[in-house]
Amino acid sequence: MKKLILTMFLMGIISFIGNNSALVSSTFRYSLNSSMSAQIPSNGLFGYWPFNGNANENLSGQTPSINTADLTFDRFGNVNSAYHFNGTQKIQFNGAGKLTEIGNQSPVFTMSVWFKTESNSDQVLLGGFGWGYLLYVLGNGNVQLSTVQGVTGIWTNSTSISILNDGCWHLAVVSKSANTVKVYVDGNLEVNSNVINNSFSPYGTSKSFFGANGQDNNLFFTGSIDDVCLWNRELSSLEVANLYDVGIQTVTGNFFDDEIVSCDSEVMLNVAVTSPLAIYVWNNDTIVNSEFIISNSGVYFLEVFNSNCRLVDTVNVLFNQPSHDSVFANIQFGDSIIFAGTTLKNSGVYTYQGLNVYGCDSTVTLTLSVEPLLTCNINAPTTTLCEGESVTLSVNTIGGAGASSQLPANLQQGLVAYYPFNGIRYRDWETDRKSTRLNSSHLKLSRMPSSA
Repeated sequence: MKKLILTMFLMGIISFIGNNSALVSSTFRYSLNSSMSAQIPSNGLFGYWPFNGNANENLSGQTPSINTADLTFDRFGNVNSAYHFNGTQKIQFNGAGKLTEIGNQSPVFTMSVWFKTESNSDQVLLGGFGWGYLLYVLGNGNVQLSTVQGVTGIWTNSTSISILNDGCWHLAVVSKSANTVKVYVDGNLEVNSNVINNSFSPYGTSKSFFGANGQDNNLFFTGSIDDVCLWNRELSSLEVANLYDVGIQTVTGNFFDDEIVSCDSEVMLNVAVTSPLAIYVWNNDTIVNSEFIISNSGVYFLEVFNSNCRLVDTVNVLFNQPSHDSVFANIQFGDSIIFAGTTLKNSGVYTYQGLNVYGCDSTVTLTLSVEPLLTCNINAPTTTLCEGESVTLSVNTIGGAGASSQLPANLQQGLVAYYPFNGIRYRDWETDRKSTRLNSSHLKLSRMPSSA
């Protein structure tokens, strides 16, 4: 029993090695093991939540009023250096604080947040009331800044283009200057729009929060949040790009082939992990070892998780079976048949081994029978007759096809020649051997189905 071994390499390259396979390029992201805090622009920085061991604001030391989130790995793989929210948790600051100064004391500002989401529903990354705004990840994966005009209660939305609910770390940066809001995703400017009000208006009770709409206690976040920063100025495009580049690096890798076709009874999918991955999952089942053996055709789904990202891909595995066929043919003595490129004239059993139309092993066995030629002898008791005398002639046939196609005795009287058309004068086996069928266009079924 043969096994097709397919190998996947992670951390820089992902590939499968298998029969009839061609690599398909994709991209994934992994984090640099470096310090983020040393790369944050200090000019105008007035709020920073590194989430290193706690949820305190780093510059003022302000501590949260409520913190039900759990410390987790950050995108660099550092333990207890980010917060994970399970869809019911939040971090909340009651009263005035750095996040409530946005739109009030700081009408011009920039906010940035690293996050990865595990949900496809609308959810809040952070927000502040007293001066109302919310930074969302929408159910479709877009990032959206919503600001409210307190007198009218009208919300103004600025929404990104990129789809970010893919389980990987992303950087969202939002800046406001005068009547303009800019939204950056992973260092790239995606939104540059006007807003109704020059500054935010008073709305609701002063409080700020991460991972939920703390004002209405809804829109809970599922995923991880890290390195939240506030500046009292608009960051330049170059500063935003650098903020992203030092925080994460993009590499190109090779994911699965879209389809793998195997003629073997089993396919072994072998995940060769070359980076410290936390877990890998085949078809929603955790596989402890690196080998995953399958024997049925279908689409197989792989998820690979580490502290940085969730890699996802699928592969369609199609099993084709070897074919074994037997055929029979009759020819008359002196005739021939071509089988797999060989001209055959003698009775016997012949075997062809090759590949069928699916590329799998194919065996065809031909049983060939050679019938002797039909000869007819006319017998008479005498060949000399007088006028008025008669003689009874008889016919004796030798050879030819089987009895099923012989003429009845009453039709054999006076028979001089007989052409039963049993057997094959010429058949081209070579051109049709892949489909394991004889080219029998020269023969038709007779009125007796057993004869041809």
